[in-house]
Amino acid sequence: MDKKACAAIHAVNLRNYLGAENRTIREEQGDESDEFLALFPGDITYIEGGRTQSGFYTVEDMTYVTRLYRIHGAGAGIHLEPVPVSYESLDPRYVFVLDAGLKIFIWWGPNAKNTFKSKARLMAEKINKNERKNKAELLNELLDAESPDFWKALGIESGEPPEEPLEADLAALFTPRQPSMSPAEAQQLMEEWNDDLDTMEAFVLEGKKFVRLPEEEIGHFYSGDCYVLLFRYWIPADTEEGEAEGEEHPQEEFQHVVYFWQGREAGNMGWLTFTFRLEILPPWRK
Repeated sequence: MDKKACAAIHAVNLRNYLGAENRTIREEQGDESDEFLALFPGDITYIEGGRTQSGFYTVEDMTYVTRLYRIHGAGAGIHLEPVPVSYESLDPRYVFVLDAGLKIFIWWGPNAKNTFKSKARLMAEKINKNERKNKAELLNELLDAESPDFWKALGIESGEPPEEPLEADLAALFTPRQPSMSPAEAQQLMEEWNDDLDTMEAFVLEGKKFVRLPEEEIGHFYSGDCYVLLFRYWIPADTEEGEAEGEEHPQEEFQHVVYFWQGREAGNMGWLTFTFRLEILPPWRK
């Protein structure tokens, strides 16, 4: 209907512009007059659809690019830094502003400073006023209490929080390898510790998780793999001489040692997976 009205309006405007004194004739598809058809040298062709959706100017829906900003200190001031739009960018020490168009999320962790929170709020209000004409909704998000819309805006379609924790100590990725033990030192250490060894478990990285290593493969290390070894050692209780029978003896104690072994040809993903997925450890290690 809008195209019919638009065509009629433009026909009248064109007649007035030319100063012509004539009448406007309406022609309909499939019922054109002979006078109209005679204006074309050949047969006219009907094509389904239209070149435009409307004859009037249309206002298209705005499209917004999702952006994530981190608020942190920079000297004596506060700095606003764009970071990748991913849950891996989140850090409990800082405040983040997730600009998702008509929803602007303000997320912070328990270790974030109050000055960062107020600065993030001011920034979100400024974006809403200057770029969204106060049409956006400002939402506060807290660590471990995020809404499904927040996770969806970060690219997680399910709206569920990720399984991995939000931070990990990556310092070991950038520190040099410790010098190797001499065979004599290794033999002495093995003899001192193995006498009190109570439990040993071994895991190997397969894909994105560590799986238990078969007993027949314990002690075999491939240069392209990463392993986690868990040891539990018995510590004898100290007893004093002359204790009478029936007296309560001190409880035995255990010491736990965890080794992460990385082959020379293995990438750093093994260490990341080990750090993120400590839930593989048995209860006595946690």
